[in-house]
Amino acid sequence: MVRRATMFCMAAMLAAAMAAVAAPKQGKPKTKAPQVVEVKVCPMDGMKAMGTMGGVERVGKYNVHFCGKECKQAFDKLSPKEKLAKIQAVLKKSAPAHPAKKMGMSPAGSTQLVSLEYCPMTGEKVKGAGGGSVVFENYKVNFCCAGCKAPFEKLTDEQKRAKIAAVLHKTE
Repeated sequence: MVRRATMFCMAAMLAAAMAAVAAPKQGKPKTKAPQVVEVKVCPMDGMKAMGTMGGVERVGKYNVHFCGKECKQAFDKLSPKEKLAKIQAVLKKSAPAHPAKKMGMSPAGSTQLVSLEYCPMTGEKVKGAGGGSVVFENYKVNFCCAGCKAPFEKLTDEQKRAKIAAVLHKTE
C-alpha cells in the first residue's frame, strides 16, 4: 500500500512538472531592442571622428560622430533623406570588403578609418606631416614624401588595396 501511494505521488509530481514545462508563457512577447550602429567616421569629410568633441547626433538607428563642430553644423542643415544618404555612403566605403580581411588581417572596424603609419609606396614609416594623405575605402593613407602621393592615386583600386595590404601589418 505504501508503495502504491509513493508511486502515485511520484507520478503526480512528474505530471505536474511536465505540465509546468509545457505551459505557454503568459504576458507580453519580448521584442528585441533596436540595434544602435555607431558611425565613427564623419559623414561630411570621411575622417575618423575622435571621441565626442565634434558632437554626436542620433539619426534613426545610427549614432553619428563628427570630427568637428563645422561638420556637425553642415550635417544639421541637410534634409533627413540627405543625412541617411551621407551615413550610408560612409558605411559603404568602410565595409570590410577589402584584401586585409582575405589575408587574415582585420581592420580596426568597419566604420572606423584606419590611419596607415607606413607609406604604401616605399614601406617607410611616415614622420611628421610627411607627403600628405588620401582617404581610400576605410584607410587614411599617409605618404612619406610628396613624390609618393601622385603615383599612388594613378593605381587601380586593386593595386591600391595590394599596396595597403603590404604595409597594413606594420600599422596594426
